[in-house]
Amino acid sequence: MDRIFRKLKQFGGHGRQAGGAVSVEMACWDLAGKAWGVPCWQMLGGKFRDKIRMYADTPSDPDPRVMGRRLKARVERGFTFLKMDVSINQCRNVPAR
Repeated sequence: MDRIFRKLKQFGGHGRQAGGAVSVEMACWDLAGKAWGVPCWQMLGGKFRDKIRMYADTPSDPDPRVMGRRLKARVERGFTFLKMDVSINQCRNVPAR
């Protein structure tokens, strides 16, 4: 598995550019697990945690009320870790307190 990924890694990169190479690696691990009848996570060292915290990205909107509704909807769906992009233009006319 390691030898295959070392060959593939040269075609990947950082961030999104790594997606193709990493996808092939994941598929190889999946095939190996099926061939040996063992879950991938067990071949990779065993169970690490029972659950993970997910974040919800929120598309930006110049209207703060719309952004507030979007963020509140994500909290109501159970997300406790929110991400949003705020541009300098959205902050330009906000009065200082």
